[in-house]
Amino acid sequence: MFQNQTAEHFEIVSKAKILATIELDRASRGLDSKLDYFVCFSSIASSTGNAGQTSYGFANSFMERLCEERCRIGLPGLAIQWGAIGEVGVLHNLMGGKDVAVAGVAPQNITSCLEMLDLFLNQSHPVVSSFVPVTSVARSDDKTATLTDLVAHVLAIKDIRKIKLGSTLIELGMDSLMATEIKILLENKKGLSIPVTAVGQLTFSKLMEMESSQLNLNEEYAALEFKQVTLLPMPQESIVKMASKGAKTLNLFMVHPLDGNVFLLERLMKEVDVNVYGLQWVKDVPSDCIESLAGFYIKQIKTIQEKGPYQIGGYSYGAAVAFEITIQLERQGELVENLVLLDGCHIWPRFFAQTFIERGIEKDDVAWLIYFIFLHMPFNLRKVEAEMSALSSWDERLNKTAEMLREVYPKYSIDELRDLATAFSHRLNAGYIYEPSTKVKSRTTLIRAGKAGFDKKLGNDYQLNQVCETPVNVLVMDGSHHCFYERPLELAVPKMINDIFNL
Repeated sequence: MFQNQTAEHFEIVSKAKILATIELDRASRGLDSKLDYFVCFSSIASSTGNAGQTSYGFANSFMERLCEERCRIGLPGLAIQWGAIGEVGVLHNLMGGKDVAVAGVAPQNITSCLEMLDLFLNQSHPVVSSFVPVTSVARSDDKTATLTDLVAHVLAIKDIRKIKLGSTLIELGMDSLMATEIKILLENKKGLSIPVTAVGQLTFSKLMEMESSQLNLNEEYAALEFKQVTLLPMPQESIVKMASKGAKTLNLFMVHPLDGNVFLLERLMKEVDVNVYGLQWVKDVPSDCIESLAGFYIKQIKTIQEKGPYQIGGYSYGAAVAFEITIQLERQGELVENLVLLDGCHIWPRFFAQTFIERGIEKDDVAWLIYFIFLHMPFNLRKVEAEMSALSSWDERLNKTAEMLREVYPKYSIDELRDLATAFSHRLNAGYIYEPSTKVKSRTTLIRAGKAGFDKKLGNDYQLNQVCETPVNVLVMDGSHHCFYERPLELAVPKMINDIFNL
């Protein structure tokens, strides 16, 4: 390890990272509560001890110890041990622009790195690792290996005949690192690209079907895309004025997505020309069914605007609630001038919930709680499902959920996490059983995600023409479901909304 090493050379290599980290730590301590993250990029060389890299490993180890100390005294601190990085960087350039496995580690592409960074920022451990062991993907070099062989190798499944081919990869024990490996494998060897969070919903039967019929995974499985997002606190206000251009006197009442909070829609709504009010799920909201929830929100709407014409909208899960709000307002004799649905419809909650239910989880509180955990942290679904099912009461399952999430979200109390999990379960259950009682008369516009692939399952109009008296206006945004809050300006979503009110 120290062969051909001198004290001078050791100091030259190590002090750059060490001194820079010390100075950043010193400077940031004066920021107090203004600093959300303190992130250091370390290397697995710190823990694996690559030959000839003792000084480099030592420098990275110092960064990790400093982050541990920061966390110990209550300051933000995160050191990420990265493996080989593909597509860019020193190693990539040294290899002549080719992504070659080095020191037992396969290159991890940038998209995967960014996805892992997002997960790491939302957990509490001061030192984490992200790398792709070359032993796990070694068989991907075998041109004759089938897709199922390659994936089975990553999951350490010796004989796929002994498993249920309809089980998802998550149910078969796939963790976040395995998901990254499988994603890279599919991209490099099969030319298929899907989000790492969608990999877990694949099944071996689907992999076989893809291989035999050359199905395009992007189109077939984008509809099963789940994105892990940061857990937001329970809203305190059921209706909030959102920042918008407000150039017109119209009021748009926008219903929250599945998390019950309109926070994700803030960037989009800032560029909308009308006044925007967000409807949010608070702790004591009626939760038995969508109809009760809609009735509650109508009361909040009328504190702002007592009479129509109304402009009602909803994103994702909120589209179903917005649909029922419109039904009830029209039943009261009110005019709903526009119903604006952002990549959602009346059957949206059931459509997404069935992604889990049709894959072996019964429609009960276990399914809803596991769905909640899945959206907010990586975990072994098969193990957790078994543990949850073994518990005899809802209260025990709720505690289990809260305890798991608190490891990733330590700022929340157990009671707060219980409340959030309960609210999520109630939302999903209410949406799952919802059936519109009549058709809406309002002019209805669906802005759907063109690259999500939901139209493959639901049709171009998401089956809205079946429950609307007037033809539905369908607009297509050139992005995925999450682009409504991640890239709304780049994809001109505000303009699509503004054009509706200019008609």
